[in-house]
Amino acid sequence: METLTTPQLARKLENEDLLLLNVLDEDHFDAARIPGSQNLPLGSDGFVREAQTIAGNKQKTIVVYCAGPACNASPTAARLLDEAGFANVYDYEGGLKEWAMSGRRVERNGDAVA
Repeated sequence: METLTTPQLARKLENEDLLLLNVLDEDHFDAARIPGSQNLPLGSDGFVREAQTIAGNKQKTIVVYCAGPACNASPTAARLLDEAGFANVYDYEGGLKEWAMSGRRVERNGDAVA
């Protein structure tokens, strides 16, 4: 597992086919998310199994994120995926907070906003 900065994540999103997972609960995901991300709450039953179903295989690049640097959900999710044998797992430790603070697009209730 590796960590990503905001510029590194932005480059990956532009240049790679990856799975971007918001690991917060559905209410937080619905309120705001990085465009293109999918929701898979860390606390859901079968988190690792569901991640594999969504990814298709354990070689797919997966980036997990949560609310921000103080949130421990994404590092925990990344560790679980790494331990389960996923080969390309990244933790975007800045989370939604740093993404939004950098001026990048955030999606709220289906609408992309700056």
